[in-house]
Amino acid sequence: MSYGVPVYFRKLHTTLSAPKSAASTAISYVSARSEHELVGETIGELYTREVEKQPDKDMVVFSQSGIRLTYEQFKKKVRS
Repeated sequence: MSYGVPVYFRKLHTTLSAPKSAASTAISYVSARSEHELVGETIGELYTREVEKQPDKDMVVFSQSGIRLTYEQFKKKVRS
């Protein structure tokens, strides 16, 4: 059994570390079956609510490469 970083998060890390031109096309989407019902909100809506609730809380931490972003910092990086 592998206990490594899931593929999506490795891809996210690579994207965050990449120049902007490469980052804009690197992340696609992840899909799978779930036992949970849909909440009726987009990921963007859920994320915006979390930014408003806790802007200074860590959202992404990649300790091996020293990347650490709060919700607010991640929002700024995505929108830049």
